[in-house]
Amino acid sequence: RNGLAVPSSSASWLDSFIWPMLESRIVLPIRDVFGGRLRIAIAGGAALNNAIGRFYNAMGVELRQGYGLTETSPVISLNRENCNNPVTVGQPIPGLQIRLGDIEELQVKGPTVMKGYWKRPDATAEVFTEDGWFRTGDQADLSDAGRIRIKGRIKEIIVTSTGEKIPPTDMELAIQTDPLFEQVMVVGEARPFITALAVVNEAEWEKFAKEFNVDPSDDRMLMRRDIRMAALKRLKKAASRFPQYGIPRNIRLLKEHWTVDNGCLTVTMKLRRPIIREKLRAEIDELYTVPQNNV
Repeated sequence: RNGLAVPSSSASWLDSFIWPMLESRIVLPIRDVFGGRLRIAIAGGAALNNAIGRFYNAMGVELRQGYGLTETSPVISLNRENCNNPVTVGQPIPGLQIRLGDIEELQVKGPTVMKGYWKRPDATAEVFTEDGWFRTGDQADLSDAGRIRIKGRIKEIIVTSTGEKIPPTDMELAIQTDPLFEQVMVVGEARPFITALAVVNEAEWEKFAKEFNVDPSDDRMLMRRDIRMAALKRLKKAASRFPQYGIPRNIRLLKEHWTVDNGCLTVTMKLRRPIIREKLRAEIDELYTVPQNNV
């Protein structure tokens, strides 16, 4: 219905027979959680995990991702009926032009774009190109039938010492599809390879620790080599669709969550990367001073 490829196999002919059973046993109970009548929901404010988007669409709750900035009043694009791909933030709204600038920066132009920041001419000049296009600061891809896929904030792109450029957000969201990893931040700026800081989910950590017959309340177990290697293996499986150079080669497991109160998250629940890097400087250095685990 949305013009997306549907995986097929020799058993695809069974779909029409199996679907009624799946709908009654799985789909309807999930929709009942939302009252039973919800059919469309809008996601915005932060990147939507692709797995979550696909799941809810499969359940018949059409989750449409949108995108915009305060400076654009605020909507730039939205996935629409029969044209919804949860990997993207949809097509631009009518009257708004889009293009890609240097390093694939998404730039927009149209009547909903601000004229400038109030009494801040220098700041205004920084966000507009010479020919009048607003620079969003986001790196994007436009190859999906005109739908916009946001890769990440340009200022957050990690450049390794070997010159590889890795947008961290997609990688972090992919890793978080494994329930063991509740919060993830990948690092590697000016370093030879990418590594990851991962805050574990308490319940999943208890189950994971029991697999190794260790006490989950003993924080020293987070540093045990065999446990870290097993966690890294799970991380690599979750991130397997990414280029090899961008997948973390070492991991540090943590228990303390990043929150607004401890200064590690913004009020919109986004990572405050410089603060986290400063707080965990020693932990990050350790990732590069011990042999990485080639799992």
